[in-house]
Amino acid sequence: MATIVNNPPATTTGDNSSNTGMIFAILLIALLIFLMFYFGLPLIRNSAPAGTSPQGGTSGGNSGGTQIKIPDKVDVNVNHSK
Repeated sequence: MATIVNNPPATTTGDNSSNTGMIFAILLIALLIFLMFYFGLPLIRNSAPAGTSPQGGTSGGNSGGTQIKIPDKVDVNVNHSK
């Protein structure tokens, strides 16, 4: 006598969304990581605010570090007097 194995069909839990939730979760995590780097790292590094001068002026924020003073007028005359 032959043995017949009657396996029931696979049941689904009703989640036929093709992993869209996981894709949105990955995009959300990537966005949060980007925002952490964009806003968080300058806060951690105590960088100067956006309106400060890159020539070493201390108009606010970062008062430490190297300060470079650039003169208003530079004489580049190469003719030497004798």
